[in-house]
Amino acid sequence: MTAHFDALLVQAPLAALGLGLGMAILWGLPPFFLARHRGIEAAIAFHWIQDVARFLAGF
Repeated sequence: MTAHFDALLVQAPLAALGLGLGMAILWGLPPFFLARHRGIEAAIAFHWIQDVARFLAGF
């Protein structure tokens, strides 16, 4: 297959799409609601904290 597709997407496309949806909800909804209710600065700060936590966890 092409290099642009993950192996999971090729082997189990529904599972890959489900994981992608789950990650979008987990990582996308909190900044969205923060931006709507507290402003874009709060969403940016939350995103920065997410990035730092992922970096410290070894990702």
